[in-house]
Amino acid sequence: MPLVGRAPRVLRDRTDLMERLRAAVAGPGGDIQVLHGMGGCGKTAVAQAVFTEAVRDHGRVGLWVNASERVSLRAGMLAVAGDRGAAAGELAAAAGGRRAAADLVWHYLDHSAQPWLLVLDNADDPAVLEEGS
Repeated sequence: MPLVGRAPRVLRDRTDLMERLRAAVAGPGGDIQVLHGMGGCGKTAVAQAVFTEAVRDHGRVGLWVNASERVSLRAGMLAVAGDRGAAAGELAAAAGGRRAAADLVWHYLDHSAQPWLLVLDNADDPAVLEEGS
């Protein structure tokens, strides 16, 4: 579940965006959506609303990772791999650098029996995402 504050009751001026995101979530999957904008403009609130609907209404497994820094991104993505079925030994190898963590995560997401929605929140610094492990 998202580790964010309470979602606002109303998302103002987000009707078109929410419709596009809802259509993506209701579809077969495989879409990548990027929300961008200045801090405080409501990206997390929109993501949280879509996340809640995807889990509740579309049966998707909701996976939320804080991507504000490499440590939290790496820990969160390894938790995602564990949630999707990675064994303790595989997770330990990835955590210890003996296996590419990104490959492990995407392998288990690609082979998930259940549809999922992954939110990478607070990804303000692209350098945090570029490492890929």
